[in-house]
Amino acid sequence: MVADISSCPLEILHLIAAAIDSEDLVSLRLVSKQWCDLSSKLFGLAKLQHLRLISSPYSLQSLVDLTAHPVLGPCVQFFEVGTYRLKKHLVNTQPHVEASRANVAALTQFRFQQSGLHIVLLTEALKNLSRHGVVPKTGLFEDVIRATSGQEHHRRGYGYHELYGSIDIASCGGSRATQTLLDLMTAIKRSGCPTSGISIDLQWNSLAQQAISRHPGLDQLIEKMIMPDTDKTEPGWNMAVKLTDACDEGVSNIAELHDQGKSLRLTHISLEIYEITDMPQFDRGAYGSLVDILHYPSHLQRVSLDCCFIDTSIFELLMFNIDNLRHLSMSATTFHDDSLEDGIDFLKTIKIHLTLESITLNKLFFENKHSRILVVDEEVESKGSEQIISLMDDLIGTVNAANVKLGRIGNDEQSFDIQI
Repeated sequence: MVADISSCPLEILHLIAAAIDSEDLVSLRLVSKQWCDLSSKLFGLAKLQHLRLISSPYSLQSLVDLTAHPVLGPCVQFFEVGTYRLKKHLVNTQPHVEASRANVAALTQFRFQQSGLHIVLLTEALKNLSRHGVVPKTGLFEDVIRATSGQEHHRRGYGYHELYGSIDIASCGGSRATQTLLDLMTAIKRSGCPTSGISIDLQWNSLAQQAISRHPGLDQLIEKMIMPDTDKTEPGWNMAVKLTDACDEGVSNIAELHDQGKSLRLTHISLEIYEITDMPQFDRGAYGSLVDILHYPSHLQRVSLDCCFIDTSIFELLMFNIDNLRHLSMSATTFHDDSLEDGIDFLKTIKIHLTLESITLNKLFFENKHSRILVVDEEVESKGSEQIISLMDDLIGTVNAANVKLGRIGNDEQSFDIQI
């Protein structure tokens, strides 16, 4: 009979630890040294894979210490640094003058940045992760995002309270996205360690229709990263630009460039010319130079669209990359076919002009102001030219039949919704 659960065989203890809810792992680690050792890796995988930090000595030194840990260090896969910096006029350089919390924080952060210690610590953290065999993703995020109503949402990275306390960084500071990205790039190059990519998480306001363009110099920096000079041999950076709305932070508007510019994935983005939506347009105001990848001839090999709105402008993307495009995926995507021929031309373009190796479709809609057709309901995948041509022929036939049945040239008073 087992008198104490801790005396159970080690295999049993591992099973018990693995069954604990992730929210209770912190408490389990405090029970004893034995349970701390048993649950540390589980805790790291549950809580430390994605870290948010701020530019302060305490926050970034903690990152270095964590990544140096033999068990917890390898759990870190992605870390982001906040872009907000306190305003320079708050720096109190006169010791005889009573300083407020904002003055102390501003001076601490200013000296930290001026000394370059933030880059030293980021570099050391990257080296630690490399020693563990981790190829991390790094990035930046805006600490404060504002909704169209003016409501502010604060995203507090580790060390936020230690540096700022109760001060309002929205009024005492500002976003320095360009400088933060440059700092990360410098640390990555100094470390000489591989990374899996850079993430840029910025505020999105549907009224302003801007994101990258709000930050001077950021677009030029992105352009240098994703489209290196032709005389250089190193590939472009993998990059993700995420736009976050304070009203709906659960929805991610993301443009991701992978495989050194050969793979593009768009999520909750509009590629339309004529339609107006609250969804970010894939244009320079929102995504900067990243949109140039659409017009870079024979570059993209894979394109994936998730929850996107598109129209005939998609033809330009497909035709610019006609030589190399081999994989196309569309999920929960709506094609606006203002002319009856638009949707059919879209399918014919895929059938006749592209040399795809695979196509995956799921929840594909054709829509105009009179009607909406669910062209593909459940996921279908076709591989090889024969299967793809056959699939396109089937879809062209069903769309033509639906157009005839619905009389999609109807009048403005009628609206239809049909599932094929």
